[in-house]
Amino acid sequence: MGEPVNNGITAQTLLGTWLLGNVTEVDENGQAREDAYGSGAMGMIMYSPDGYMSAVVRGERDARPVTVAYSGTYSLDNGVLRHHVCVGIPPFDSDQTRHPELLAPDTLKLSTGERGRARTEITWRRARGGAARADGRTQRGSQE
Repeated sequence: MGEPVNNGITAQTLLGTWLLGNVTEVDENGQAREDAYGSGAMGMIMYSPDGYMSAVVRGERDARPVTVAYSGTYSLDNGVLRHHVCVGIPPFDSDQTRHPELLAPDTLKLSTGERGRARTEITWRRARGGAARADGRTQRGSQE
C-alpha cells in the first residue's frame, strides 16, 4: 500500500466504522507474517463523535480461535491513539496503545508498536453503509 498518506491523524479522521482488512505480525527485523489471524478473519472497529470506541476481531492462529473484543473511550495525543478499555475479554481488558497511519483516505493501519520493533499491524477499511466486510462480503458470507 505504500507510504502513509498522512500521519497527522485527527480524531475526526477516525470517526465511523472500519472493517478488518488484515492482521500482520512484524518482528524486530521487519519480517512480516501476513494473515496472522487467518485469511477468514473478520472484525470491526468503531469510533464515535462522543469519544467512545469498540473493537471486535475474530480469527484463528495455529488452528485455534482468536478473539479480540473490547470497548471504552479513546484519546489521540501527539500521534498516539489510546483505547481506554472499560470492558474487554482478556488479555484485552486493559488500556491499549496504537500508532495510527492513514495509508489512503479510507485505509487505516493501527500498529501495537513503532517501526523497528516487534509489533502487530492491523489494517482497516472504512465501512460504507451496511455491515459488509472489507472483501465485499456481508458478515453472513454472501456477496453484495
